[in-house]
Amino acid sequence: MVLPFPDHLLTTPCTIITEKTGLSEDGYVETGSSWSGKVVFRLKTKRVLDANKQVITLSGEMLLKGVILPLGVVSSGRVTVYPNTERSREFKAHSVSENQNPDGSIHSTYLELM
Repeated sequence: MVLPFPDHLLTTPCTIITEKTGLSEDGYVETGSSWSGKVVFRLKTKRVLDANKQVITLSGEMLLKGVILPLGVVSSGRVTVYPNTERSREFKAHSVSENQNPDGSIHSTYLELM
């Protein structure tokens, strides 16, 4: 059973550039892929503790239809909301999670932004 996604909520243009886990032969973080489309975006301030017990302030959250890349491949990424406009803002992805349908397929991807 596949649940319907509320496409009418996808209103914010966005560009996401993901980074793969691991390093290239030259010692740089490998750029994964880029994705452009519309998302559900909310500015929301939230504080969480990281693994070192330091406070991190999250600035927003984002919901995408489907999947960008498999979770094992994505380590981090940069997110630009309203690209190429005067309202353009850039965020860093703090965490990425995937929501599943009852049959196990991917319904949506959820990102927390710093």
